[in-house]
Amino acid sequence: MTSHARRRWAGFTLLEVLVGFVIIALAATIALQSSSLAIDATGKSGDATRAALHGRSLLTGIGTTAPLREGEISGRLEDASEWTLTVTAAPSTTPLLRAFDIHLAVTTGRSRVVLESRRITPNREQP
Repeated sequence: MTSHARRRWAGFTLLEVLVGFVIIALAATIALQSSSLAIDATGKSGDATRAALHGRSLLTGIGTTAPLREGEISGRLEDASEWTLTVTAAPSTTPLLRAFDIHLAVTTGRSRVVLESRRITPNREQP
């Protein structure tokens, strides 16, 4: 083989370099997409956690400061979270007690958490 023929095969062709760049670009695109999805999932998880914590806090106070009454109320928290509370009477097995079903929905950012509970209270209307 002559020295001229060896020099011709010593490097990469333009087509080989372009194919290499395309492969690197595809790998970088996939990596960035995966990172973007992970960051988005982390944000949604944070919103869901905040909504659950707000809901637990609100649910803890229901019926402690004021007696439970049937109806629906809603409000807004400091961080722009919104909540809706629905209280309905449930059947009770004894006239000495009253049962209430509590449905609390809290929306924070892109997440919505629904908490449900049943509270039993003394029936103050009975003699």
